[in-house]
Amino acid sequence: MSNVLVTGGSRGVGKGICQSFLEQGHNVVFTCRSQENLSDCMNSLSSFAKQNIFRGVICDSGIFEEVRSAVSSSVDIMGSIDILVNNAGLRKYGSIQDINVESWIEAVNTNINGYFYFCKLCLPHLKKSIDPWIFNIGSTAAYTSFAGGISYNTTKAAVHALSSSIELDVRKEGIRVCTISPGNIFNKEHECPKEDVWMMKPVEVGYCIVNLLKFDKSITPTIIELKPTDSPDHPEKGIRTLRYI
Repeated sequence: MSNVLVTGGSRGVGKGICQSFLEQGHNVVFTCRSQENLSDCMNSLSSFAKQNIFRGVICDSGIFEEVRSAVSSSVDIMGSIDILVNNAGLRKYGSIQDINVESWIEAVNTNINGYFYFCKLCLPHLKKSIDPWIFNIGSTAAYTSFAGGISYNTTKAAVHALSSSIELDVRKEGIRVCTISPGNIFNKEHECPKEDVWMMKPVEVGYCIVNLLKFDKSITPTIIELKPTDSPDHPEKGIRTLRYI
């Protein structure tokens, strides 16, 4: 049993990751930005927790002092941190012409700085673990950009570079760092419409992560790409958009 901290864990992929860890009997603390989302997630997933710890902490990942507080609270709740899953992120759409500076800065603060803050502040605790991991959730958009997604494409590309750099810095200390790079995921709370059933489900990302924990300590899976098996062809040949990768 491990103690797991999942950022942005109240909805979508983060919520699916929380569920997968709880199903496997791990303790989980997740972060989110609103009390309403925290309560909804707790109510939705509490049945999976059974006798294990499952708690939410309010945190804006783009604010360093809030991240410091969230990490400290997580240690107080679980006693330690063995696994960090960086997932908290914002989708701020718009082209270079359309996106405003405030949206750009908010995306950078959450999607890049937040990952850095959590990694840096969790490191002292991960070093004490017998099997420490950092999973950073990236995206296929990191290397297959889509129009109107300059902040998302750029920040997800930065996540991949961040993970690679951290992995080189901490590998000799036994900390394994892995980037999970999903393609199309249907991560809305309502029922998936028929035309989107080909998309992956958030919990499947979580199942991928918990299975990676089975790897022998001599092996570090550094990048895992996940794509739907049966994604439809784009109506216009030769064009790839985020919806179809």
